[in-house]
Amino acid sequence: MNYKKDPFQKGIITLALFLVAVSVGAQISGQLYQDGYPYPLVKIYFDDVKPKVSSDFDGNFSLKIPQDSIPNTLVLSYNGINLHIVNCPLEATAKLDLGKVILPKYKQLTEEEYKHLKRKERKECRPLYQGSTLMGYESNHQLESTILQLHCKEGEGVPYTYDRKQNVFTITWEDFAACK
Repeated sequence: MNYKKDPFQKGIITLALFLVAVSVGAQISGQLYQDGYPYPLVKIYFDDVKPKVSSDFDGNFSLKIPQDSIPNTLVLSYNGINLHIVNCPLEATAKLDLGKVILPKYKQLTEEEYKHLKRKERKECRPLYQGSTLMGYESNHQLESTILQLHCKEGEGVPYTYDRKQNVFTITWEDFAACK
């Protein structure tokens, strides 16, 4: 068979090779929630690796990683929060499903709580409005809880560290995976 002369066969072979090349590589997926609702438009990526994806309106995401670059820090970025999951065990052809993940949120303050803060602490807050009505404030550096629930049972979670300069909350993959 001489496929050099037949462009249809050449096209089929090229397409098959392309599909094999695209299908090989790692993939990570999951569904993101906050306050019981799917959370859309969360940026999901691995540090220093393209591509980057966003969660859809149902909170679902699927991130494919090229085979030649297997990173280990997964980043979830939304609403000013940068959550890093370090030491992800992603191998060249791994398929990793995070399942349903509950995203942490910044601590919310009433107007009264805000008034009692020091000036420096007030600068680290932003107002929350519903329409033109001030509903309260949100701390830009403090999460609502001292643990991250993520995919743990209610009342359970994983510890995190916070880098105030980088505004990054970090957990380890080991802690994430241990939480059932």
